[in-house]
Amino acid sequence: MVIVAILFLNKSKEPVETVVSGGTIVQTNIAPGTYTVVDGVDVVAWSAGKTFIKGYVDTGAVSLSDGSITVNDEGNLTGTFVANTTTIHAVSTGVGKGEDMLTNHLQSADFLDVATHPTATFSIKTLSTNEDATELIAAGDLTVKGITKEVSFPVQIENEDGVVHITAQTSIDRTQWGIVYASGSVFDNLADKTIDDNVKISVDVRLEATN
Repeated sequence: MVIVAILFLNKSKEPVETVVSGGTIVQTNIAPGTYTVVDGVDVVAWSAGKTFIKGYVDTGAVSLSDGSITVNDEGNLTGTFVANTTTIHAVSTGVGKGEDMLTNHLQSADFLDVATHPTATFSIKTLSTNEDATELIAAGDLTVKGITKEVSFPVQIENEDGVVHITAQTSIDRTQWGIVYASGSVFDNLADKTIDDNVKISVDVRLEATN
């Protein structure tokens, strides 16, 4: 059975129309070609809390160093996004101060070890829909600290006058990529020093045609 789905984030924008067969997207209305990230407008934000301190949340961001998607003649979309881990920084902390200290710690071997692993990569392998064809699901490989795991999460894709706008919100278990500092699932008796394993990630990128 073939289902035609209209998926969108904002009705004022042109939605991406997809033709779905068996849950796999086989066509979009994005013109075939390669699209690259528009410099200076990409946003990859993160947030994480402390497990036993109610309301405690650290927030921050990291910049992309590269990113592109390719749409073939059949409308299939694949792509790769590269984050520059050396740009990871804290915007706010749960205690309202110490952003520079947290930034340095995030860049250390306890977390991303940016001296050894200056990039993290996500490669889109497939796009599909949920069962009722109301939501796009991106699946692909996320590589952090040299460890690659397959992940999937909902995405919103819009075609804004030839600019492809992709947004997504998800969370990942950092311990799957060897980031175990202050993890309650790895260490005992951490009490209020325990940091949540799950890190929330929000992505907002725009891409322009390059050919």
